[in-house]
Amino acid sequence: MSANLVNAHSDVGQQQLPPDLHDAATRNELSGAAIVTVQGIFDLWGLASESACDLLGGISDRTWQRWKKGPERQMLDQDQLTRASLIIGIHRALRILYSKAYADAWPTLDDQHPLFAGRTPVYAMSRGGIPAMHATRQLLDGWRGAR
Repeated sequence: MSANLVNAHSDVGQQQLPPDLHDAATRNELSGAAIVTVQGIFDLWGLASESACDLLGGISDRTWQRWKKGPERQMLDQDQLTRASLIIGIHRALRILYSKAYADAWPTLDDQHPLFAGRTPVYAMSRGGIPAMHATRQLLDGWRGAR
């Protein structure tokens, strides 16, 4: 069954298929906006360049500076776009859960939840990579559902 046929028979309210991040044109289309959005989130969170680079998969500071100077000329890989998507989702969930000031501070505050083990969420996500970022996103989405 083709993707178009599946989409034609889908119910209203169901999620759409995620973008094909294997496709270079799709990655090229998404990359500039992802960089700009993530840069803005990192600024709100008050992250140092080193932490930003860690969250983006251990890129070099030079690469991060190049991305920020010309986001429209960059093409992120699948891993980097996945990380950006998770960061955006985490930020969105925090803004729903908390006041703006607390939502922006939360990623850099020590947290006793077992996922963070007394460290900051940024530290835990930097060390745990995409699985830790995904777990953080799920945790926040679960907290949102409890409200």
